[in-house]
Amino acid sequence: MGGIYEHVTPETKKRILTVLQARWESSLLALRPHEQAGLIALLSRMEETIKQLTAVQQAGAGSGAKIIAQISPMNA
Repeated sequence: MGGIYEHVTPETKKRILTVLQARWESSLLALRPHEQAGLIALLSRMEETIKQLTAVQQAGAGSGAKIIAQISPMNA
């Protein structure tokens, strides 16, 4: 597949990375506490990341922030 996507613009690459980062972060927050603990046991660096994401999520919850899908599963 190498070379197939050479036409992708820098803006598109940035958007893709932003969306993938958001998905990764939301997947970490969606883990149950025991699953987060298991991940932290494997990668201790994840503890600080999860704490930071949780703090941001809690701060946003008070402001009425909502997560809105960019692409409907029906259109993906």
